[in-house]
Amino acid sequence: MSGPESSARTRLTGLFSDTEPIDTSGRIRVETFPTHYAELQGIAEEICRLHDSGVPLSDIAVAFPEVREEFGIIDEVFSDYGIPWNARASPRLSRFPVIRFMTGIIRVVAGRYAREDIVSMVNSPYFRTGGVPDLSPPDPGEIDLVSRHAMIEGERRAWLENLDRLSGTLREGSGTRTHGISVQMVDRVRRGIGDLLDQLQGLEGRKSIPDFIRAYRRFLETRGLPHIPRAADGRGGTDEQAVVQTFLSRLEALSRTPLLSRDQKVSADEFLRIVTTIANEPGDHAGLEAGGVPILGIRECAHQHVPYLFICGLVEGAVPSLTTRLPFTNSLENVRMKTRSLAEILHEQEYYFIAALLSAEKVYLSAPRTEGDKPLLTSAFFERVRERCNPEGWHLARREGVSRSHSKSAVCAGERIAAGRVCQAAGWTDPAQSLDSLVDRINIDRYYRRGSSDSPYDGILPDSGPIPALLSRIGYIHPPALRPMPSAPSGSFSGMS
Repeated sequence: MSGPESSARTRLTGLFSDTEPIDTSGRIRVETFPTHYAELQGIAEEICRLHDSGVPLSDIAVAFPEVREEFGIIDEVFSDYGIPWNARASPRLSRFPVIRFMTGIIRVVAGRYAREDIVSMVNSPYFRTGGVPDLSPPDPGEIDLVSRHAMIEGERRAWLENLDRLSGTLREGSGTRTHGISVQMVDRVRRGIGDLLDQLQGLEGRKSIPDFIRAYRRFLETRGLPHIPRAADGRGGTDEQAVVQTFLSRLEALSRTPLLSRDQKVSADEFLRIVTTIANEPGDHAGLEAGGVPILGIRECAHQHVPYLFICGLVEGAVPSLTTRLPFTNSLENVRMKTRSLAEILHEQEYYFIAALLSAEKVYLSAPRTEGDKPLLTSAFFERVRERCNPEGWHLARREGVSRSHSKSAVCAGERIAAGRVCQAAGWTDPAQSLDSLVDRINIDRYYRRGSSDSPYDGILPDSGPIPALLSRIGYIHPPALRPMPSAPSGSFSGMS
């Protein structure tokens, strides 16, 4: 290690104790971004640039203040850029949609069969019972429509009585359709809801935890849930099946715990809290790709040495996070109980931050400026580096050319095709994707739309194309489920996802 570089590293150890400027010779760069999502996109762009220059992905690491909270957005952004990644920490089980569906079943009972909860459950792609004998999957669209006109809000008795009342009203009107609802439709909903409520009845009342778990497993087996949908290419589903098995095995382990007394009864609400606690625990397997970009917590960096390190999310309240082990205690109470004071916690976090800065040859610091409509303050540690090291920025604005993001490339290609500059779009699309097919899909919006556009979601899809494709992929659809689709990343638009 050269003399000036060694001197800079030595002076970095006094980042929070000295006041003199530190010349890092470009080792540290800082940047702020409009949002946390844009921050992750900026990091992904820089990783792609470094990798294109010959740096192996294993030589690049990204550190977060709370790494377990970030797995969802990491997977979304890095997958969009085609960047493999790995982490020693496993994500929480509740991060997976299938686990949220499975805990939602108990929430239906704990919530007294609220209409929104039941419609959401039967509309889930994991709620498919076509392969179970003597059970037909209820139509969530019919349940949504009929329950609205029956003025159902919740409660078992209200579901059955209001459906019977609506059926009787339609029969008195000679069976004519009212608001698109027929007697046959109400009868189908009545049978489907009646069967569903009977099967969920085992989760009502007060029971011991082993009894609740047995009733829960019985419902899943009766309905054949959860149904794990597979992609059109036959892949997928393996990770979700492993997550489901982990979740169920933990429930079984809980039911066999000798400390649980069968005389101790809990309600459905209490059982839901217990199951939610289990779902919020980390999974057994990270399930991530080896050899990719390592994802670390800031404390882990103290034991690492990598050529390139990104430390993101440096906002006030996250770094440093000054919370004592016991909340709502003052300094005198901390002294009496011999717990750590805020000064001790701050000193510890300063140590780990400095260790992270010294663990890499080049360090990129970043912070988002907003979270939704709430402005964020950059961390005091971030500002301390700015004050003492006078670091350079990332110079992201100077870079031009095709983005490595599939969704960004798809949007740029679509804008050029829509503007008639088809040749310019060729560099933004997948070579295997025909430009003619992209133009046809844009023209669907141009020529199949009817009337004025009252919202971004207004439009008509031709029955011969997209609607059967959507039904084959995600099953039954009702308007609330269609609403967010136009806002989704359009990677599939250019065939890149």
